[in-house]
Amino acid sequence: LHVPPGNKTPATFTSCANLSSHQQRCASSHASSLSNLSKSSGSRFQPTAPTFSMILSGLEALGPSTFEKADRTVSEEMSIADIFRIVESFGDAALRARQAGFDGIQIHAGHGYLLSEFLSPHFNKRNDAYGGSLENRTRFLLEVFDKIRARAGKDFAVLVKLNSEDFLENGLQMDEMVSVSQMLEAKGIDAIEISGGTPLSGEKIPSREGILKTEEEEVYYRKA
Repeated sequence: LHVPPGNKTPATFTSCANLSSHQQRCASSHASSLSNLSKSSGSRFQPTAPTFSMILSGLEALGPSTFEKADRTVSEEMSIADIFRIVESFGDAALRARQAGFDGIQIHAGHGYLLSEFLSPHFNKRNDAYGGSLENRTRFLLEVFDKIRARAGKDFAVLVKLNSEDFLENGLQMDEMVSVSQMLEAKGIDAIEISGGTPLSGEKIPSREGILKTEEEEVYYRKA
C-alpha cells in the first residue's frame, strides 16, 4: 500500500485502518510503503500534460536539482527548507501508519522516486550537504529514517527499497548501493528490498509490459 507522506485526509486514514484491521484478523504482518513522487516518476505523458506529482499535490515538481526531461517538463531544485519539510512529512506519515494499525513501513528510495533521485548522481547535481559525495547524497534518506524512528518508535518496523542500479548514465551503481545499505544497517534498518531502474531506464524500467520469458528478464539486477 503506497501512502504519500503528505496525505492527511480522513478517508485515506480510515481506509488504511480498515485494511490493517482486516489483515490483523488474518494474523498477518503488514507494512505501508511511503514514497514521494518526483518529476521523473511521471513518464509516458504527452509533453504538455501534467505529471503524477502535479496531479496528486497540485504543486509544481521539485527534485534534488533542476532537471529537464525529454518532454521539456522541468523540476526545480529543492531548498534546504523543502528537504526539512519532506523529512517531517515522512515522520508524520509513519506515525499515522502506526496509528492506523500497521506493523511497519517501507521507505521507497528506488525507481526514480524523490529519495532515489537524491541518491543518484544522474539527478543530484547539488553542491551542498545533500549532494556530491555518496555520504552527502545519502543524507536525506538517513534523516528520513531517523525521523521515522523518532516519531513511530523503535519497536515499529522500518524497511527500505533501494535500486541495485539506476541503469542510467552516471546513475547509482551497485557498489554505491552496497555502501548505502551498510549506512542503513548501521542506523538499524530492519530490512532492505533490492530493485532497479527508473522510468528513464529504457528496457530496464521498474514496470515492464508483456510476458517475461526468462528469470534473467524478470530479475535483471540478480547480481546485486
